[in-house]
Amino acid sequence: RAIDTDYKTYFIRKNHIVGNQADEFVDLEKDVLNEALETTNILIELDKHTLDVYYCRGRAYSGLGDHKNAIKEYSLAIKMNPSDISLYYYGGLSLCKQAETFNKGIIDLYTACSGGYEKACQILDNIK
Repeated sequence: RAIDTDYKTYFIRKNHIVGNQADEFVDLEKDVLNEALETTNILIELDKHTLDVYYCRGRAYSGLGDHKNAIKEYSLAIKMNPSDISLYYYGGLSLCKQAETFNKGIIDLYTACSGGYEKACQILDNIK
């Protein structure tokens, strides 16, 4: 059974991790990010098909510096909605944080840039 959208939105906003409202999660306190992870875990138990929850969990993991788990979450979100260019941007950032996945990160950032995600283009310009 899908949970009510307002309920999901409430929990996501409660944890300060709605889309573009928090541009950089690293600025959030670790306890807020851990609370966000707990909340998203509950939401996923209730409804495994909610893209925003995987995205938010990926952002929380990124903010905590756990890029391996962030990559898993972004990958799940991309499988659910491969046309969401922002997912490639955030996934690419996490992939670039690990030496073994750096090249894949550049590819994801390029995908985001090609799709019109300006922040990805700026990062690629800085790498050149």
